[in-house]
Amino acid sequence: MRRALIAIVFLSLLVIVSPVGAHANLLRSDPAASATLDSAPQTISLWFTEALEPNFSAITLLDGKGNPVSTPPSAVDPVDAKHMTLTPGALPDGVYTVSWRSISAADGHATSGSFAFAVGQVTGLAALAAPDTETIPTLSAPVRWLDILALALAVGSVAFAVCVTSAPYHEARMRRLMIFSWVLVGVSALIVLLYQATQATNASLLASLTSLPTLLINTRFGTLWIARLIVWVVMGVALLRRRHGIALVAGGIILLIHALYSHASASYDLIPAVASDWLHLAATALWVGGLAQFLNVLTLLPRYPQELVPLITRFSNYARLCVALLIVTGLYSAWLEIGSVAALIDSLYGRALIVKSILFAPLLLVAAVNLLLTPRGLRAGEAVWSKRLRGLIGVEIALTFGIFAAVAVMVSADPGRASLASRLPPPDHSYSNYQEVDDIHIHFDVVPGWVGQNQFIVTLLTEDGDPIDNASLIRVKFDNQSENVGRNEVRPVSVGNGEYKITGANLSVPGTWRARVTVQRPDKFDSLADFSLDMQNAPIPPGLDMSVPFTGRQWALLISGLALLAIGGFAGGRGRFTPFRGVGLLVTATLVAGLILLLGAVV
Repeated sequence: MRRALIAIVFLSLLVIVSPVGAHANLLRSDPAASATLDSAPQTISLWFTEALEPNFSAITLLDGKGNPVSTPPSAVDPVDAKHMTLTPGALPDGVYTVSWRSISAADGHATSGSFAFAVGQVTGLAALAAPDTETIPTLSAPVRWLDILALALAVGSVAFAVCVTSAPYHEARMRRLMIFSWVLVGVSALIVLLYQATQATNASLLASLTSLPTLLINTRFGTLWIARLIVWVVMGVALLRRRHGIALVAGGIILLIHALYSHASASYDLIPAVASDWLHLAATALWVGGLAQFLNVLTLLPRYPQELVPLITRFSNYARLCVALLIVTGLYSAWLEIGSVAALIDSLYGRALIVKSILFAPLLLVAAVNLLLTPRGLRAGEAVWSKRLRGLIGVEIALTFGIFAAVAVMVSADPGRASLASRLPPPDHSYSNYQEVDDIHIHFDVVPGWVGQNQFIVTLLTEDGDPIDNASLIRVKFDNQSENVGRNEVRPVSVGNGEYKITGANLSVPGTWRARVTVQRPDKFDSLADFSLDMQNAPIPPGLDMSVPFTGRQWALLISGLALLAIGGFAGGRGRFTPFRGVGLLVTATLVAGLILLLGAVV
């Protein structure tokens, strides 16, 4: 009955959570960025890449001087939580800035941005540019590092007692670490709650305290945080009553709640992604927390030398399973969140993953030494290997601290796919044309060809195609053919080979523009050429909707699912584990996760 109840809790947590994204990035807007309108819009609408927390997401409208415009509060659509609107009311002619701030319903990350639009005949608008750099809040990575470390210590230290050794002479020392790490999980949960309050309100810690009831009761974060608190209490009671098996299951449920509030919940394949992420977290916790517990009991082993080699053997077998799971689930996660070499290199998430992988390689090497060489040296009676074992485990733990720091950055940053999409430049809309005037060919190019800043290139060639470099003056005058925005001009300068270049934001609003190029040469009459330009607003750098299927998803799920089934089947057959006891829990979870990924590939 108890096992059935545990299974129902696991499946319920996986099924009841609807798919949502990882960061609430702006997908599109109406009016569009840099749009010029004849009259004020009835509604300002923003669409985001995933659902928002209505109580902590808002739009603010600013006038041309940066002062807030009095409007009714913005609202998140109750039917489509990705849609947020603001009713601006009557607006006089001028430039207005839409400033928005959103809180993701997936993992609580705060995002913000702004863009301008104009009402009436005004100038000075520029196209919205993609951000040059990617940043994360200062405290985000430290807070998440502490949370991941606490969970790993708590779950892994209990798993060591359940799966590796329960010898009575270890119990008192192991219990101290288990209780300490359990308390640390509670402290880290409180810190996460307070930090989330500051992010949701964009205010100081003291000022954000009044928002805690709303945060806990009316947000997805609050629902999962309360669930985590309840399971944490159950885990503590189980530890006090020395029911380590129940405490381990409770720790696994806390890890599942953690996975449900992560990048994995952004995926189109919600249940397979969350199952894989949970298995990755569980394998990490069992390995790292197990290492800490192993180091903790090593001080007692000189009194029981006969236990050292069997203990190393049992832990190494248990750790090998964890490493295999980390590799398979890590590769699936990398495909899901990054998907390309460009996203790996050019995103904060990807660079953090590179650091994590670099640190993981020596960690595997140290683990291999402990698996292959340390038991052999101890069996040969070489006492030096006992000291080396402590040092090697210490190195492993130190490396995992660095790995957790990289993971904390990854959790705080946008997935590599989404980051790359949001920073892509607008597609090329360049204009290129030429005219034959008098005895010369006048070529005129505008790059990139969107409203805002452009490079203007005038190329002069003779009838025979030779460059003309002796022009004394070139002027390009711009006139908007549909709006009276005034005339402006630029004067390109020679860069050689018949080319004259200059950069300017002269094409300030959408519409049809006339560009009149005037060329003055010594002892020649002026040459004139008119070019017609159709200027449009550059599109908003798009946020990536992670809830749509990516190319190759079926192959990724199929290969990962088969690999997990192979690992689970091999470990189960070789070790003859009981499905719901000790290491058998992890083996069973591996087989279930493999089946979930396979079903995701075919359903």
